[in-house]
Amino acid sequence: MKNDDLLISQLINETCKDEREDLSSNVVDLSSYFEKRLNQVEHKSLNDYLVQSGIIHYKLNYQQFSKCYRLSTTESIEIDFPSNWGPFSQISYSGYVSIKADENDEEMLCDILSEVVGEVKMLVITSENNSVLFVPLSTAFNEHAQWIQEYFEKKNQKSAA
Repeated sequence: MKNDDLLISQLINETCKDEREDLSSNVVDLSSYFEKRLNQVEHKSLNDYLVQSGIIHYKLNYQQFSKCYRLSTTESIEIDFPSNWGPFSQISYSGYVSIKADENDEEMLCDILSEVVGEVKMLVITSENNSVLFVPLSTAFNEHAQWIQEYFEKKNQKSAA
């Protein structure tokens, strides 16, 4: 092994030593290490996080005339949700509403959206900076729902202070 390889190997070991469970092993799974580190990054906005994580999300436009939130998909499908119906009545401009298909989806929104955008096991409706986002998630993306919840909890703590 060349000196450069030894140096790089030593730097990686020192960087990752806290992350390894088995310190006797010389093998470091860099992809999982950097995935963890990426998830620890403080994002400046929710939209930045969603874009960087590759999470499909939709902006809900409020229709003043009909008093509905309009979802426009990339397939040119439009669905209007009355602003006084179910979770849409809970939208404020500084928070989120979380709906799980098997727990609190009384309006069957996850089933409705599954027909339009694919599998939806969890739905997160967020509002920030006068913008409402609709984030449909499958079961594989539960950690993203957790991140969104923590993001708004931190934001609310800062505004309360």
